[in-house]
Amino acid sequence: MPTDTVLSLEASLPKTGDQITDQADGLTILIKRQDEGVSVYTYGAGQEAFKEDWTLFTEGQTDASSYEAAAQAAGWSLLSAQDDHDEAFVLQVEGQDDRIERYGGWEELCLSEGIEVTPAPAKPEAGPTPATAPSADWSALPDLHQAEKEGWRISECNEETETARLERDDGMGVFAGDAEAWTHVFSKAQGGSPYHQSILNWLRDNAPVEFQRISVHQEAQQDKTTWAIVNDAGEFWSNDDGWVDQESKTLFYAHEKLTVNLPMGGQWALVG
Repeated sequence: MPTDTVLSLEASLPKTGDQITDQADGLTILIKRQDEGVSVYTYGAGQEAFKEDWTLFTEGQTDASSYEAAAQAAGWSLLSAQDDHDEAFVLQVEGQDDRIERYGGWEELCLSEGIEVTPAPAKPEAGPTPATAPSADWSALPDLHQAEKEGWRISECNEETETARLERDDGMGVFAGDAEAWTHVFSKAQGGSPYHQSILNWLRDNAPVEFQRISVHQEAQQDKTTWAIVNDAGEFWSNDDGWVDQESKTLFYAHEKLTVNLPMGGQWALVG
């Protein structure tokens, strides 16, 4: 296809699948919007494809060179070839017909078209990522001797958004999991224990993520609804046997939904 072929693109291609055709120098030009961009197909008089197929990409350009940035600012875009031949570029000017040219690259395009190029500014060095978790005042934490006797502890957490967690003491084996330790401390505080209330107050002020987690768990414990895990095939989850029929399913209380990891493909379904 000659480099000076003119394509009339007065019609817009707003969505995938839209297309227009045009005649130029005995050729049929098909322009179609694909998911990845706008494709240009060339056919001869007998509708045989000339394999001069191009796809125009107008988005997703990253780390552009100075030449590329200058050419794009002037209205040029890259036509990515689907076959093995030189790259081509299209000049899109509002209110005018587009022009396709073949150059060896962005630099050659700028030199040939007389486009002024400004050196790209140096990228600033990335600074440290600011911590999003507040600093915990460990000196204000109540003494943990009583906690150790009861089988739980407050542990430092080094994750970006968390500072501390209330956990069971694995060595003591008093609680089956952290959630049981949460319930123990929360229930004691609700029963009037100043010590356990002081623990919750410290978590509220110094470990808000963990305090929220415990609060939500305790609220869910008041919810007596039962739930099952199902998949798209209509199977139910059993903790003992995996995916089974409805009669063999495992039932979960609402508070257990906060600590159970759903199996792949599973979702919660209210049972009663």
